[in-house]
Amino acid sequence: MKDNHPNKLRRRLLLIPALLLAVLILKLPLVSDWFKGRPMNYYEEFKATKLSELTENGMREIRYGKQYVLANMLVQALAKDTNVTVLLEPNSYYRENGIDMIVPEPIVFYYYTSGKMKAVWTDSKALYDAKYFIRISRNLDLSIVPLTSRAAIDTVLAEYKNYKATL
Repeated sequence: MKDNHPNKLRRRLLLIPALLLAVLILKLPLVSDWFKGRPMNYYEEFKATKLSELTENGMREIRYGKQYVLANMLVQALAKDTNVTVLLEPNSYYRENGIDMIVPEPIVFYYYTSGKMKAVWTDSKALYDAKYFIRISRNLDLSIVPLTSRAAIDTVLAEYKNYKATL
């Protein structure tokens, strides 16, 4: 009976051109620049971050940016309340008014707060569950407006009716 496995010499002979082809591709200027800028740069940044004195929360702030900081500021500010749902302004409002901010989508907001707080957008079905409205000014000042009634939520909706709730 004949053995169907290729012999070891043939494997080694095929390995040599494959390695040469990989080296040639990595030496191409465009690929070389990409490799240095992406995978190698990521590895260097990761190593520097890991060796630094940053806490786990500090690393998350660097990685996720303003959105993570916003979510955690709200958790700290509203720590006394339980089962909190906040209403977020639409991102299209920020874009059209030149505000350098993007609020995360509600599920990402929930993740950033470690499940301590929920968020809804102005087009959500659970809109009337919101207890607070989060307003961010042009200079990134944060305002927390209590929503005490359906009329208060309707007032906010009327103010943002021309802005679509999207990323």
